[in-house]
Amino acid sequence: MKNSLEILRNEFEELKHNPMYEFEYRIELFEQNDFYKWKITSLGPKDTPYAYGIFFIKVEFPMDYPNSAPRIYFLTRFCHPNVNLSNGYVCVNFLRYNWNKSPKVREILTKLYSIYYLVNPDSPFSVELADLYRKDRELYYLQVRFDTHKYAKIDSFEDFKSFYKWKLSLPSNKKSDENSNKILNNENIKLTFNINGEPIKKVH
Repeated sequence: MKNSLEILRNEFEELKHNPMYEFEYRIELFEQNDFYKWKITSLGPKDTPYAYGIFFIKVEFPMDYPNSAPRIYFLTRFCHPNVNLSNGYVCVNFLRYNWNKSPKVREILTKLYSIYYLVNPDSPFSVELADLYRKDRELYYLQVRFDTHKYAKIDSFEDFKSFYKWKLSLPSNKKSDENSNKILNNENIKLTFNINGEPIKKVH
């Protein structure tokens, strides 16, 4: 039977060779050869109030993984009822109550992505945010957009370019490569943001 280190090393290498293009995830190690702590860079999906935010996430795997679930933290402030706003700890059912020893890290990260879209107001860390979500959905989304703009906005076009240069270094994905090249080749674009955290493109 493989030990946890071997499992995590193999899964890390598998994700490097077969990246999760659809989720805009960049996956790294915090320290070289420490496969128990992963750093995830994630772009907020465009069809959510987290759009145009860049979020850094830490995944800590226990020594007995996969018998025990990893602990996941947003290092960037993430406005969500099921995330601890003080330390970024992610409280979701599949990690706390419904842990299945069989899923691969790819499946864990796929489920994690759903936090951009889904809220469980019945099991919140932030009762205040959960109440706002129940009572005034429009105001809740406005708060999320405001926090994303304040704490997670991409500070300059160079940050976008850095992320997409990384994407181009990955194994070929034609559609992804075409989009990345379009961004990298437009040297004149600068990005600013309006009050809702939405980017406004300006060409100089």
